[in-house]
Amino acid sequence: MENEFTIGQVFSKSFDVFAKNFPFMLMIAFFAVLPATLIQLTPDSPLLTFVGLITYLLMYFVIQGIVVYGVFQHLTNRTVAFSESLSIALGRLFPLLLVSFAAGMLTVFGYLLLVI
Repeated sequence: MENEFTIGQVFSKSFDVFAKNFPFMLMIAFFAVLPATLIQLTPDSPLLTFVGLITYLLMYFVIQGIVVYGVFQHLTNRTVAFSESLSIALGRLFPLLLVSFAAGMLTVFGYLLLVI
């Protein structure tokens, strides 16, 4: 049964993608924590905190797009490039925001159904 789907295969493929694209993933991790780090370093200014939070949220959506595109490139045996992944993610920022918003609303709705 070669077509059997197991959790071991998922973990194996995930670690393979991460290991073979370590510099790519490291750069993404750096950009992921950068806004949160800058928020922590700023003085207690509500305006700077608000701007930092908005920047963090936008970066979060862009980083999701970069990771998804990069993993797709790896799984289709193509070269993973940060600049190409970034341009694709920025080009699809509005659909990323829409899907993330919809997923968030569905999650909240699911939690409400659990409470009720």
